[in-house]
Amino acid sequence: MGTSMTAIQRWHMSQVPIRDRLDGWVAAVNAQYVPVYVTHADRLSFEFDMTAAQLGPISVARQRASAHRCGRGHAELSRSSDRSFNLLMSLDCTYGLTHRGDLRMKPGDVGVHFSEYPFEMAFATNFHLVNLTLPEHWIKTWVPNPQALAGRRIVSESPWGAALASFLRLLTPEYVADAPIAHPVLVDQLGALLALATTPFRAGENLSNAAALSLQERIVAQIDQRCQEGGLTAEQVARALDVSVRTLHRALAASGSTFGALLIEARVRCALRMLQSPAFNRLTTAEIGRRAGFANPSHFARCVRNRLGRTPLQLRSLRAPA
Repeated sequence: MGTSMTAIQRWHMSQVPIRDRLDGWVAAVNAQYVPVYVTHADRLSFEFDMTAAQLGPISVARQRASAHRCGRGHAELSRSSDRSFNLLMSLDCTYGLTHRGDLRMKPGDVGVHFSEYPFEMAFATNFHLVNLTLPEHWIKTWVPNPQALAGRRIVSESPWGAALASFLRLLTPEYVADAPIAHPVLVDQLGALLALATTPFRAGENLSNAAALSLQERIVAQIDQRCQEGGLTAEQVARALDVSVRTLHRALAASGSTFGALLIEARVRCALRMLQSPAFNRLTTAEIGRRAGFANPSHFARCVRNRLGRTPLQLRSLRAPA
């Protein structure tokens, strides 16, 4: 099923009987990465292919597969030995990720997985995925406390998130196998972009320990990170922080804040960044509002006008020409 050609491993299921393709996918993923389970897949129509190449200590892979759910529970964790991190980025569809919290991952968003924690990914449609496996010893040379990144989403709208996403789109196994520059240079480029893109998540590490941050600060950080999820609730944030919803609301009330107000403020800031960036010129203001997490254009316009004194269209027109 897997063959090696010019340093590229390939798994193609076109020659495998249909009834065996789902099992072949599970076997390929288990061999390339770590033990996983797969559910919610149509065995009679399942298809996939995968390519992978080694970039120094990093495995670079592309995966295409039919809709399904996959993940790691206690049984799969108990069969794993190597500690590693994965960067995952969908190229063509939105999917659900549960990994120390629930996230809605859009195309271009980069998710960070840690092999020691359970996770589940839910793909409602066929997908094309970038998957990089990073050894723990390597990522520690760029990120002092990489475990703090597990379950994080690096959004493609952030400046360094966009740079990282662009790099990952180009970093195919075929490119790695015939790279025009030395592999160590590409590896260092990835490390630098990852360090820059995750700096906001690590802002509290200099305060002796990320765990020493106040609960209120951690709540705000979660909201800032996840504000673009349209259905984000206080219950979801509380679960990600391993506290009760009542504790979350009391912590915010003590500082004069509410979950709803913080969420709206975070979404307005996110939308403002897009309105002020030439990179989003082709998007309508309504689409920017949707990407920022607002349920409908009128609510978006009202929130922006109430907080910034101008409509989204006015804010865009005030931007200096690129």
